[in-house]
Amino acid sequence: MNAIYVDDERSAHVNFYYDMKDRPEIQTLTCFFKAGEALDHARSHIVDCAFLDVELGGGENGLDLADQLRKIYPNVEVVFVTAYDHYARDAYRLGGRAYLSKPYDQQELGETVALLMRLTKAHRKEAEQGKEFKDRVEIKTFGNFDLLVDGRPVAFKNAKAKELLAFLVQQRGGTVNGPQVLMALWEHLEYSGITSTYVRRTVRALREELERLEVGDIFVYKRNCYSIDPALVHCDYYDLMAGVEKAKSQYNGEYMSQYSWGESIIPLIERKVGAMGA
Repeated sequence: MNAIYVDDERSAHVNFYYDMKDRPEIQTLTCFFKAGEALDHARSHIVDCAFLDVELGGGENGLDLADQLRKIYPNVEVVFVTAYDHYARDAYRLGGRAYLSKPYDQQELGETVALLMRLTKAHRKEAEQGKEFKDRVEIKTFGNFDLLVDGRPVAFKNAKAKELLAFLVQQRGGTVNGPQVLMALWEHLEYSGITSTYVRRTVRALREELERLEVGDIFVYKRNCYSIDPALVHCDYYDLMAGVEKAKSQYNGEYMSQYSWGESIIPLIERKVGAMGA
């Protein structure tokens, strides 16, 4: 594991370093006196777990630091190491995995490190599985809309199911409901008990198609609300909006050409391309 330790007392650094230096689970251990130094490190180095004192001096505290670290690494495991027991409730409320009271004993520290190692392995396995899944699914929006799975274009049996997928991709993870889907895919119809069946049948057809391809996890649905999980797909439109230069070169002035509702997004794309410069 790649660990950091943050405490404003020099003696605490020395003690913690010697307690941890021979533990095989610890790949790297970097110690800091200030929260800002720890955050600068986290922005350029992988951090699997953080051991944090609560009171860091200078108006800083480990509870706030834990919150900031999670913005960089959502799965970082946090252990609070402090002499002040009254912080325990807040520490656990903020997602602290453990709370070590100074002076902690070696058995307690060893059990905590072993727990963090198991959790870190689980996080890494989950991340790798997510990457493997994402590498299978590619979505092209510049020009005509197409879905590719394992490098092969998908020939949808149901044209409206493909259009629904395209409409959801355009939302970039945002949720739409049945009336919104009907308005986009059947623009001349009003939502009613009868026309709502068009939406439900199309949703079912899309789910079945994606499940047949074993990529059903990209489609998120719950109680007449639908979306796509952007974290599970590669998409040229998403890359462009994230500022990826390669995506800019792929844009040819056309976006989801077969769907008229896609025209509303072209000005947004053009502004992004312009902002990225030559």
